[in-house]
Amino acid sequence: MADWNSIYKEKGVIQKEVMPVVKEFSKFLSESQAKSLKVLDCGCGTGRHTLFLCNTLKDKNLKVYFDRCFSKSN
Repeated sequence: MADWNSIYKEKGVIQKEVMPVVKEFSKFLSESQAKSLKVLDCGCGTGRHTLFLCNTLKDKNLKVYFDRCFSKSN
């Protein structure tokens, strides 16, 4: 089975749309009464969800953290 780095290299970015569950999560966070929010996006891939959250929640004092792991193939 190919890893994501191989797939992106061969086909380019194939997942471009933000998943509906992330849009729902963003709506939930935007309606929150919290004064500040922190979100951790583990394995964020191309970062489309991270960028979406940053753009849609910029007025909520949002702090987004992401972990981008790179594998080195032999």
